[in-house]
Amino acid sequence: MAAPAQTSPFPISLGKSVAQITAQFAPVPGLAPCVGVLCAIIQLCENVVQNRNAAQQLRDRCHYFVLALRDSEEKEVTKNIVDARNAVYECLLVIQTRMSTWANMGKIKSLIKQDDISKEISICQGQVSDCVARFQVHAYSSHRNPISDSPSVEQLVTQFEMLEWQKEFEANARRDHAELMESLSDIQADQALAKDMIRDMMSLMQTAMGENKVAAEKRHEKMSSKLYDLQRQSGKLLPDFHLKFGEVQKIGDLPVRGTATVDIFEGLYLGREKVMIKAIRSMKCDERSLRRFKREGKIWGEVWDRDQGRHIVPFYGFCQDGPIPFMVSPWMRNGDALSYVKANDKDLDYRQFIRDISLGVEVLHTMNPPIVHGDIKGSNILISDQGHPLLSDFGLSQIIHDVSGTPFTQSNVVADSYRYFAPEVCMGNGNLSTATDIYALAMTVLEVPILFQILTHQQPYRKIKHHMHAAFSASKGEQPGRPTEAQIVARGLDDNLWALLKQCWSLKPEERPAVQEYISRL
Repeated sequence: MAAPAQTSPFPISLGKSVAQITAQFAPVPGLAPCVGVLCAIIQLCENVVQNRNAAQQLRDRCHYFVLALRDSEEKEVTKNIVDARNAVYECLLVIQTRMSTWANMGKIKSLIKQDDISKEISICQGQVSDCVARFQVHAYSSHRNPISDSPSVEQLVTQFEMLEWQKEFEANARRDHAELMESLSDIQADQALAKDMIRDMMSLMQTAMGENKVAAEKRHEKMSSKLYDLQRQSGKLLPDFHLKFGEVQKIGDLPVRGTATVDIFEGLYLGREKVMIKAIRSMKCDERSLRRFKREGKIWGEVWDRDQGRHIVPFYGFCQDGPIPFMVSPWMRNGDALSYVKANDKDLDYRQFIRDISLGVEVLHTMNPPIVHGDIKGSNILISDQGHPLLSDFGLSQIIHDVSGTPFTQSNVVADSYRYFAPEVCMGNGNLSTATDIYALAMTVLEVPILFQILTHQQPYRKIKHHMHAAFSASKGEQPGRPTEAQIVARGLDDNLWALLKQCWSLKPEERPAVQEYISRL
């Protein structure tokens, strides 16, 4: 954390130093307590690193206030004036106490707390105005002539007129905000940050990007890059998964590829990282989808905190600035599992590859509460730059179901998934569960759309042409035939693995192994 700003050796207010101010009020000894607190406020104001303009306005109002009190006491010291002096002292003391809390914050904490500091200053300004009103009543009743007879008091009335100070406060707030934007743009990602401050700083920067996107493109780009560095340093995803401030930009108007569920576009995340923008064809942007995605964002964050991208492709967020919503994930240049194993057949350790996929399922199933992937198959297993398989699009099937109101298995986007669905999903109540994930996992091993795919490089029920016919066969208890080709056996399809797969395909969900048992038997 940055050290607090150093106090100036000559702090000033209204053009006068603390020493000059002390001398200025010396002829009125009764004001010594008020002057002492005023000088403390002036000193504290020098330490303020954020909201400086608003803090200086508050400092000057306090100074004007004590000047007006001096002018009244020079005329006559009455009980009312003494009461007013005590009220002013108490008011200044409260302001000093409040200011001392945020005036000594370091730069980073001041940036994070800038909104709170602004509210604190506004509260102090209101306290000054209330005290002024009481002071004017005391002063008026203490002199024969109206309060406006005194030039200093006339100046006070003008200075403290409610609308005027509020206008000045708003102008200072705008100046402070502009300085905040500059500070955020210049912050160094490697600057030491306490763990409890990182997320607050990221949230502040992400929100600030919204106005910079419109007001200053260069500053927006700079802040995006700083935010990306901070995210990488912290190991956290952005606090707000609703990417509405230009966090991601689409590259090109046409999708580069697609699945039965989504169109995939290239994108750029925070100006630094190539990403996949997945537009969900079967959904539209509305309040219902927004609420659902916001709820899902919490789950995305929890999965990332647990897995850190080791076995699960993370979701960076979602956006609703077009007719259909889209989700953002890292770009996976190695493609999906089926294409990868075909291209790397001779060099691939199939058993380890299968185990790595299973570890991703374990991450989801051991969350609290467990997360059901819902659509495990080869096209939903992507390959990292290091060649590791990562589960993608977890929970997407449930999102589509919740928003559209149509069961995922009855939608027209999952025809190629029927070969991997457990019988109770296709022919039963359609409910997804951890047991249906295990069924699909075993099918993927055989091809790549699950277990069958990876070892055989073909879809389950490879001799059945139509997906629904394959699902119907599964519902009758007809399991895929065991491949006997030498190259498939060489990839690891031995008796033990085949027995495990057959158990995973049981018509009774309760007889299928949990993912932990599944992994232990690989």
